[in-house]
Amino acid sequence: MMLVVVWADILGHGLGFEPSASMIASLGNSRLFFLVGFTVAAILSIPLAKYGMSPSLMPARFTAAISVVGTIFYGFAYAQAPLLAEVAAIVGLFLCGVGYYAATMLIYCQLAKVRCLSVSVVAVAAALFLKTVIGSQLAIVLPRGMQIVFAALLPVCVFACLVVLNRCDSAALSEYRARKTLSKQGVYDLFFLLVAVSLLLAALRGTSHLGLWGAGFTGSPVSSAMGYAVVGLVLFAFAYLTLIRNSNNQMLVRFQPAFLVLAAGFVLYVLQDSFLEVPGYAQFFEWLYLTVELFGHLLSGTLIIAAIRSSDLPPWCFQGVSDSAFGLLAIPWIFLAQDVTMDIRPLMVIAIFLVMVAAIRPMSTRPLEIEQFMGIPSSSSSFAAEGISHRKEASDTSSLNMHLDQQGGESLERRLALCHSEIAKSHSLSARETDVFMLLAQGRSRPYICEALYLSDGTVKTHISHIYRKFDVHGRQELLDTVQSELAHFESTEFVNIEK
Repeated sequence: MMLVVVWADILGHGLGFEPSASMIASLGNSRLFFLVGFTVAAILSIPLAKYGMSPSLMPARFTAAISVVGTIFYGFAYAQAPLLAEVAAIVGLFLCGVGYYAATMLIYCQLAKVRCLSVSVVAVAAALFLKTVIGSQLAIVLPRGMQIVFAALLPVCVFACLVVLNRCDSAALSEYRARKTLSKQGVYDLFFLLVAVSLLLAALRGTSHLGLWGAGFTGSPVSSAMGYAVVGLVLFAFAYLTLIRNSNNQMLVRFQPAFLVLAAGFVLYVLQDSFLEVPGYAQFFEWLYLTVELFGHLLSGTLIIAAIRSSDLPPWCFQGVSDSAFGLLAIPWIFLAQDVTMDIRPLMVIAIFLVMVAAIRPMSTRPLEIEQFMGIPSSSSSFAAEGISHRKEASDTSSLNMHLDQQGGESLERRLALCHSEIAKSHSLSARETDVFMLLAQGRSRPYICEALYLSDGTVKTHISHIYRKFDVHGRQELLDTVQSELAHFESTEFVNIEK
């Protein structure tokens, strides 16, 4: 991952590529042509995903060849005849954009194989930090000719590593993707988050010092040991507090704190003019704003990896939608960034509002994993079709039997769920404890319960502890034995005929 982002940094800001960038400056910023290739590749990958194409069908070596050819075309374009030089530079940037998209896609597919998501998050964060240190230095220190050669070799190293990593066992990923932890609505919400973070990242990147490529680049604003230390510490603090610490929370709400970090970045940009007079603030602002921009890339990558792990849809689908949204906004944003007369702060205020919408929306569309997907009634849902509320069920067995008689075609699973509901009431479980108990009685794991009920891992642990105490048991097996015993008691008293 680090090699890929360093390659892109050298392409955009290396002094060795400055002559080629200056040559096509009248046609547009060099990043524009790179983004066109990147966006076209992302858009084309979506129908490939729809028809079941696998990332393995795009050989790593072929993609490396595209990246190498693109780098050479762009790097040495200035040595060609005028018209041919411009064509070579634009074609080279386009191919580099295609190669960059393919590289990140293959890397995310490999990172999704890691059993622990937190390890993947740390890997991406480390790559982004190291590219800030290494990329900015190499873009200035290396001789110009060496920069082009070095940049051309980087894709070869990247995809050689991918060929090796592709041999790693993907059993953990297959096992994880086999769990149906998201409803159809949950998958839609996941796509919404992917698009939202991509649009926000495009806006953040467009206003940072990395927003434009080519002539005039004199190095990163973070060029001191203190600057690198601040960026590294803050980036990893954000990663831990908003992503790693919440990695056991429900899929669609675990990223809400991370969206707030992006909102803080926009607020910093809008308010920067009010504090530029404060000594030392301008430099600190650059460091902090760069950190937020790096964190946006981290959040985007984490979302893509989590999406690949949590759904059986083709991996290209998530990456394609996310990067298509990024490219479609980043391209026009380049023109806005080049117009020095335009104040884009109102647009940043709109972006802050969109951040809030993106962070809150998943909570307004709670997936019905229990009621619809699993067919289990929870204490927070109702039987709308029958007009019967779980909260208003009669406590005596005769009223429940009447309900079961009315539901003669009801499945065995629903009948068992109603028995479990009655058992929960007999032990005075609270509303949320009943929800957790219903899933425990079905043999569901704690991570599954977190996903289904939008609860953190710590909250689920607390509810399970309370359930054990109220059932006077000390473990899951004892709880299941007690439930089976009470089910047998209900059967013997003709509370419900399990064999129907």
